Amino acid sequence: MADPILDNGTHALTFARGLTEKLIEGLSEAQWLFKPHGQANNALWNVGHIAISDAYFLMRIGGPDSAIIEDWKGHFGPGSTCSDRLADYPPIDRVLKEFRDQRKAVIEWYAARTPAQLAEPMPEGLEFFAPNKGLFMPVLAWHEGLHAGQISSARRAQGMSPAIG
Repeated sequence: MADPILDNGTHALTFARGLTEKLIEGLSEAQWLFKPHGQANNALWNVGHIAISDAYFLMRIGGPDSAIIEDWKGHFGPGSTCSDRLADYPPIDRVLKEFRDQRKAVIEWYAARTPAQLAEPMPEGLEFFAPNKGLFMPVLAWHEGLHAGQISSARRAQGMSPAIG
């Protein structure tokens, strides 16, 4: 029997990822690094931040630890500063691989949970985001959507057409 919490959460995560993938498809190096204004985040920072956030939150709710949490926090973690220099980041291909691998890990981890496990309360310090682990899935999708919006704004500021529609 299907679990509506799992089904809805998986749909939200997959839908958000599909939109972000369309936004970053075919970006040139300059487009990855473009910031529409001095305080904005570029596409590379946003994608790396989504990857490290997936890894961090998965670890916090009971999933495996990931080396990128520690290795990348200075590049993409909360409080990190977005750079316009490619040399300040891991290679784009590596960032994309982690971006995809971490979301796959999140979806696979959730798919292996029982309804009772999905109903477990969020760990201390994360209660703000959702009342339980299952309802945290759409929050991760919303987080990605927020950063996808930043990527979309940077695309439009460069004169690029919308990626969707």
